[in-house]
Amino acid sequence: MTLLFRRASLASLGLAFGLSALSLSPVMAQEAAPAQPAAPAAAAKPVDPNTVVATINGQPLTEADLGLAEGELSQQFQQLPPEQRRAAALSAAIEIRVMAAQAVATGLDKDADFQRRMAFLQQRALHGEMVEKGVVAKVTDAEIRARYDQEIANTPPVNEVHARH
Repeated sequence: MTLLFRRASLASLGLAFGLSALSLSPVMAQEAAPAQPAAPAAAAKPVDPNTVVATINGQPLTEADLGLAEGELSQQFQQLPPEQRRAAALSAAIEIRVMAAQAVATGLDKDADFQRRMAFLQQRALHGEMVEKGVVAKVTDAEIRARYDQEIANTPPVNEVHARH
């Protein structure tokens, strides 16, 4: 099977799964609580990350899961008004869970290309965690300021010319 034909077949299969998941997601996902509109940051109460916001195929979707979905999909939701972003993230998280379950049921998780991609994505996520917790978290504002001052001191002066006519 040629690569082009295989990709086209996978794209068609993905589209079919996407359309079926969209039609099934309201049936297969029972919301435990309606999505609340985003409250202003000053009035927001701390939310328990273990609070179940929806149940999909018997599996809970928690506030922590929803927060992860909101963060990962934030660029897709930039055009939405802030009060609609949480509902959009909930809908996307439900769709992702439903389609992922269908993919596993059909054996797509056993595909060699998928396994290779998953390994890469895991390594990428671990890299990001290491940078965040092992590097960024350890750098202080004073160290940043000292490095900035050092770079400015080491930069040769530039003659500026202001011309008018």
